[in-house]
Amino acid sequence: MNIVFSPIITEKLKMLMLKKYRITDTGSSGASKFLSKKIDEEYKLLNLPEY
Repeated sequence: MNIVFSPIITEKLKMLMLKKYRITDTGSSGASKFLSKKIDEEYKLLNLPEY
């Protein structure tokens, strides 16, 4: 899946990764890993039934 953020959101995501989570890889691959992990965590918190 390909997602493109507006420049403002991209900058906010970089700042969030750097300041809150201390993640220095703010390139597209680092952001992709970070968001994948966050989405996975959120999904698990919902306790939805499997397919």
